[in-house]
Amino acid sequence: MTLWRVRTATKINLHLGVGRRAADGYHPVRTVLQAIDFGDELVLKPARGEAWTLAVEGSPEIPRGKDNLVHQALKLLRDAALRRHGRPQAGIHLSLIKTVPAGGGLGGGSGDAGATLLLVNGALDLGLSHRVLLGIARRLGADVPFFLRGGLARGVGRGDRLHSLTPLPALHVLLAVPPFSLPTAEVYGLFDRESLTLDGAGFRMRPALGRLRRRNAVPMFWNDLEQHVFRLHTDLADVRDEMRNGGALVAGLSGSGSTVFGLFAKHPQLSEALEEKDREGWEFHRGRTLDGCNYLARFRFL
Repeated sequence: MTLWRVRTATKINLHLGVGRRAADGYHPVRTVLQAIDFGDELVLKPARGEAWTLAVEGSPEIPRGKDNLVHQALKLLRDAALRRHGRPQAGIHLSLIKTVPAGGGLGGGSGDAGATLLLVNGALDLGLSHRVLLGIARRLGADVPFFLRGGLARGVGRGDRLHSLTPLPALHVLLAVPPFSLPTAEVYGLFDRESLTLDGAGFRMRPALGRLRRRNAVPMFWNDLEQHVFRLHTDLADVRDEMRNGGALVAGLSGSGSTVFGLFAKHPQLSEALEEKDREGWEFHRGRTLDGCNYLARFRFL
């Protein structure tokens, strides 16, 4: 029996500038996304009949039904394949083994959905173009298109209009995940109520990324949502400051939170110090930055 197994990826926001909410309810953003090699696992195997089924293992907070992004990705992909080929495809069973915490600002669900599009399209030889996959990804969510390419990218609009950037060197990543999530809608609602839009004032992307490519510290990380979140959760700000003091080139809140990340030139010893403090329920994960070539190499065996 043919079996396909891939690791998904997550992302951190090296920059997040947010504009005022538009008439369609969305906030325009300017962001810099970096893929990291901390993720979940997808296992695909053939199944009898024509059904495409999904089983989710791991975190109980992850939706198992129609609200799951992988479930939605499978449905849209199946519809696209039917339009292209005019007939149902062979049956498959997909298992999603979760490791990434939900609601942490790492795009775990989006990474799973993007990887599903690449995995199933390749494994079943559906022949769907990148343009078709991109259209599906945009329907699934603003972060999903990023996970069709990975690497380092600038995003504008809803964050789904992407431009690939020259990759960073391989850097170590330390993720600090508190025992609570921050629903995206609530964080953006707080941003709206504060009526404070700095839109990344003072952040100069090219010089900052140039410093990171030389493994030099970036003195300023900007996330327009960070100050609002840190005002309510000072422990998140404390962890960010400890990462900076511990040698992080960049440290801050990823997206709307609640994960705090740090990028390090060398393997960080800081995680032990962070864990020794009274932070019951926190999770600490290590990873590496993942360029686009290494990300897509995960799917080249298909």
